[in-house]
Amino acid sequence: MGPGLFWGILFLLVGFVLIIKVVLKIDVPVFRIVAGLILIILGVRMLIGGDWFFQRDLDENDIVFQEKYFKGKEISRDEYNVLFSKSSFDFTDIDSTDLPKQIKINTVFGSTTVYLKTDIPVKIKGDAVFAGARLPGGNTAVFGSAYYESEGFNPSEPFLYIKTDVVFGGVEVYYKD
Repeated sequence: MGPGLFWGILFLLVGFVLIIKVVLKIDVPVFRIVAGLILIILGVRMLIGGDWFFQRDLDENDIVFQEKYFKGKEISRDEYNVLFSKSSFDFTDIDSTDLPKQIKINTVFGSTTVYLKTDIPVKIKGDAVFAGARLPGGNTAVFGSAYYESEGFNPSEPFLYIKTDVVFGGVEVYYKD
């Protein structure tokens, strides 16, 4: 069922219920019926595994209802979306020849872990809303921003830049050697 068919049927049902309410003077709770129908349709779609309404085609950089692990050299995109999922980004296999590199990780109702290597210069900005962003050096954010620059960071030299946005979830960044 596509979005056009869904909204068409919904508007037809609302129209019929309003006509019955006005012409026959029968008190019908229109908005409760509409809300109930929407919840029933979404529940059925979840159970049978159908597409969601208005869903765009998912790319390899969209992690939805799954768990995924990415190695640093295999990360080819500059933005990843983690929705209702768990993901790990391991940058321990990159070296200075792979820099500069920039990546944005958006996490909504999920969990993201980022692993770094100590000898790679890194700059991190974490924005959190009703969530947790835990960066190296004890920098954290629950509602707001947190920043981190590795020891010996020099903006004029190549570095790894990680931007994380997290809403109702968690992002943790660790050093791992």
